[in-house]
Amino acid sequence: MNRALRHKGFPIFLFVVLWSVPVIAEPLYRLPSLRENRGITAGAFRLWPELFFETRYDSNLFRRSNDDAGETLGATIFRLMPSFEAVNPTGRIVQFHFAGMGDLRQYYASKQSSIIKAQAKYGGNVRTRVHLFPMGMFQVYVQDRFNRELQTRNEVSKETFTRLLNQAEAGVIVKPAAALSFDVHYALVRDIFEEFDVADKVVHGVGLTGRWQFFPRTEAFLTGTVAFTSYDEPRLSGGVQVGNFSSSPVRVEAGLNGYLTRRIFVLVSGGYGGSFHETGSKYSSFLAKAMVGYDVPGTLVVQGGYSRSFDESLFANFFASDALEAWAQLRLWQMVDLDAGAKFQFVNYGAAVVTPVVTYSDDTRSDRVLSVKGGVSLNFLRYLGVNFGVQYTSVMTDYFSENVANGFKNYGSFSKLEVFGNIVGRY
Repeated sequence: MNRALRHKGFPIFLFVVLWSVPVIAEPLYRLPSLRENRGITAGAFRLWPELFFETRYDSNLFRRSNDDAGETLGATIFRLMPSFEAVNPTGRIVQFHFAGMGDLRQYYASKQSSIIKAQAKYGGNVRTRVHLFPMGMFQVYVQDRFNRELQTRNEVSKETFTRLLNQAEAGVIVKPAAALSFDVHYALVRDIFEEFDVADKVVHGVGLTGRWQFFPRTEAFLTGTVAFTSYDEPRLSGGVQVGNFSSSPVRVEAGLNGYLTRRIFVLVSGGYGGSFHETGSKYSSFLAKAMVGYDVPGTLVVQGGYSRSFDESLFANFFASDALEAWAQLRLWQMVDLDAGAKFQFVNYGAAVVTPVVTYSDDTRSDRVLSVKGGVSLNFLRYLGVNFGVQYTSVMTDYFSENVANGFKNYGSFSKLEVFGNIVGRY
């Protein structure tokens, strides 16, 4: 497949972080992976076993605001992450792809050590895809993604937001011509929180994507999805339902993806999105993305642009995001990768439901979110790599909620710095 067209438009669903802060996204294109020079060949399969050992410092493990009572708590996290990937990329009848990674953690801190050490320690993810008749006019695929995601609460607590998240999907691809394809798919998402069952939900979704590859590295696309989201139980406050309203979000977008010249690539799209919640505030507005980048093959990728999107939120039904972002990746001597990215977002939420128990500082909530990250990857040896990285996140808002009974205020703003280094052994 042409590198320009590896980005396949838009997924049916985005896994939503519980506290509704949109995280920094991956860039549109990246330099080709150096791992093609590594791995094990077993018949038609390529295998990549790896083992990561990481040390990470998080300056604000519980994402607490400086305005909150008490203080922010930092922690050092040691992680052991074994991974394995297998693929047969040239299969003409069946192509199979498996990838899995474990995540074993141990937390240490000088303050509140008993609480911090009690955070969830065992996570990981597994992805599987089976693609039948990948060279034919009629193709079928099934895939599944499972993740045990480890996440702390937004308050200092031994309880966590650890979740079990699974997305199963099946689809049919029809290619009536070499440059034209249609993809019809169905997805089932099950989201279960181990210690926060009020957020458990089920999502059913269907989608249709059409693509016309009118140049070797450029395509036009049209995609539409509709999902049906329902929660296991309503979210109540003072006997009033304040969240977990069922919804039927719809997204329709059309655009252009690929290279305009040998080195300049774009992704331009626009469309409509609606959250269609049964009760409460609803999103109904435009969707857009305008990205442009410059590519020096095998050496440099620079890209940036604007996007407008919306997603489900446990607070006030939804949030809408207007984002500006930029990315750069540089490769030196085919051994050193330098990455840097930044994203600034204006995030607006729907109106929260006011109850006799909880009041809010304003009728609506607006945040400004800044995310900056950078890293270096050193690959001097075939069997050993070293990675270093840093990420800073800041949510800037004056918004807070207040418990009427005791006067406790919960502020939405926070900032945190994460620094990590890891060593990876591989074959």
